[in-house]
Amino acid sequence: MSGARPGVRPLGTLPKAHLHLHFTGSMRHGTLVELAGQHGLHLPDALRDEWPPRLLATDEKGWFRFQRLYDIARSVLVTADDVRRLVRETVEDEAREGSGWLEIQVDPSGYANRFGGITAFTELVLDAVRQAADRTGVGVGLVIAANRTRHPMDARTLARLAAQYAGHGVVGFGLSNDERRGRTEDFARAFSIATEAGLGSMPHGGELCGPDSVRTCLDLLGATRVGHGVRTVEDPALLDRVAEAGVPLEVCPASNVALGVYPEADVVPLRKLFDAGARIALGADDPLLFGVRLVGQYELARGLGFTDAELAELARMSVRASRAPAPVRDRLLGGVDRWLAEPADGIAGGERPEVSERPEVSERPEVSERPEVSERPEVSERPEREQIRAGGGAPPSDAGEPQWWWIDRLQALGLPVDDTLGAGMDGVVYAVDDDTVAKVWFRHSPAALHRLRDFYADLDAAGLPFATPCIHAVRVVDGTPVTIERRLHGRTLSEFVTAHGPTEAALRTFVDVLAALRDTKGGPSARALPVMAEPAAFYRDAGSSWPTALRALVDRRAEAYGTVLRSAVPAFDTLLERVRAGLRALPDGETAIVHGDLCPPNVLVEPVGEGGLRVASVLDWGFLTTAGDPAFDAGLAAGFFDMYSPRAAEIDRTLSGWIVAEFGYPPSLLHLYRACYAIAGANAYDPDGGDGHFAWCADQLRRADLRAALGL
Repeated sequence: MSGARPGVRPLGTLPKAHLHLHFTGSMRHGTLVELAGQHGLHLPDALRDEWPPRLLATDEKGWFRFQRLYDIARSVLVTADDVRRLVRETVEDEAREGSGWLEIQVDPSGYANRFGGITAFTELVLDAVRQAADRTGVGVGLVIAANRTRHPMDARTLARLAAQYAGHGVVGFGLSNDERRGRTEDFARAFSIATEAGLGSMPHGGELCGPDSVRTCLDLLGATRVGHGVRTVEDPALLDRVAEAGVPLEVCPASNVALGVYPEADVVPLRKLFDAGARIALGADDPLLFGVRLVGQYELARGLGFTDAELAELARMSVRASRAPAPVRDRLLGGVDRWLAEPADGIAGGERPEVSERPEVSERPEVSERPEVSERPEVSERPEREQIRAGGGAPPSDAGEPQWWWIDRLQALGLPVDDTLGAGMDGVVYAVDDDTVAKVWFRHSPAALHRLRDFYADLDAAGLPFATPCIHAVRVVDGTPVTIERRLHGRTLSEFVTAHGPTEAALRTFVDVLAALRDTKGGPSARALPVMAEPAAFYRDAGSSWPTALRALVDRRAEAYGTVLRSAVPAFDTLLERVRAGLRALPDGETAIVHGDLCPPNVLVEPVGEGGLRVASVLDWGFLTTAGDPAFDAGLAAGFFDMYSPRAAEIDRTLSGWIVAEFGYPPSLLHLYRACYAIAGANAYDPDGGDGHFAWCADQLRRADLRAALGL
């Protein structure tokens, strides 16, 4: 249900918060079946062969069956590892669906007997949550929930437990199970204990029972959010009250249909609630039993006629209704804006959304006599751009409008550009002023550039000892992305490489950059980047490790270009298998920020002292930038410093020796990473292998020392 349709944006990339998800109900169906088999437990057909089960909970018998299936599913959680697996997989699934913040609800008393009591179980879950959040970058808060079918004194015990962990992973207190059971007022004291500790009040109401149950949640429990609340729509006065007070309703459309609250999706009053001004946070409730996760709820809303702008507003509502820290909310809200600013799939080229953040610039200068630029000019033979690397191939076929054409188009945007600063395979950079440049991109989509923008923001906050890029805005000009960026200053390191080779100070700058990057942390924004102009992120699976993701890249590129490589590299298939084996043997480990393309033109320096150099800026991130092993950059940088001159091999050996001495990387590891790059990057600029870069990569794969390190 999460696939893109013509003319719409993919809902899986829409940043959002998930605020209504139950603990056992978040389990993957495959995990349920696997754990049941592992522990020798029998599952009924409704949870195995006839999944998802057919449910109807509008009467006592139907609710009992639903609860019985839930209890059976909970019984497969036998060990602490089972609990950790559930949490890890749930958070990974949320990351896949665009959730940047999750609030998961659990009643510890349902697990206490197996896990040493409610406190021990809560600490187990909180520890698992911290690990999963660190692994995926998704923020997670825990909502401790009382069971309204149990004695209110039990609820007070749970409220005190929740209060104990307020500010340490627990964000709210809830009340769940059959709304028709128990008296809401009997749980008021428990909610007072929780709210006095600063926790949110998040009881269920307005699902199986009508609007009165919502009213009692507001009046007696001080609800700051209502679980479900969909039947508020049946009382216009209550609906006005909820909308005016801004109390969010956690609406779960698929659950409402599955449990028989509404006969079909078209009848769920999501549109009425939205149009009345109610704040809505879509939730999946129990996807294990209903078969639909969060993106499916947004798909259902789209089926009810919600436009992308309205779906974006639903996502914003979910974020604002969350208990996420302010920086997380701000980041997600900014992501929603960027999602909506991207062109929808299938929109005609001229019908692009407006993108804000146009910088203030001085009055546009006069332009000398140039042709009209309302349309792209016809160009029979497009000029080659100056390449970042000597020996590079020609730029893509759509990269070659005459220089004046782009200057005029950028000036029409109010950017007083006049001439180029530089050009390469990815694009052309134009100076705007001393602090700003405009870059025209040939090989990146707006979506990829928004991800790069997020990465640059994190990079800027990493405390590196040199300047890095910052994207102020992303625009689309006649179908081509243009970014407005911070201008980086300094002289290219290439200027300090003479016919006699680089100075020692010039070589040392590479070691300085590698040392700085080694101390960074490769976070979610780095993991989200695509590499080598691929459409999807380098980390295709939110839970995949660096060696796994790199092996997948090597496999993809070898499958696409293996025929060309086999013609240039002896025993290529054997070499490829040795590379795969080497990557499989690597430990997961911590990741740092990997530049992936450190070469002299991408390092700007300033002279200091007597013949010394200081790194001022590092630019052109994005080609192979990701989160990974810092030894990967080290393995490439020594070869990238000089790729084509007669002294290239000598410089490679010298710099490699320094790197091994400085960082202690095993030479065999550096050779493995060099081979990975040579396979993956050989055809980056010419699919047919007719350029200098392919020749360099093939040379690396033929090197005796590299092949010996791989056991060839």
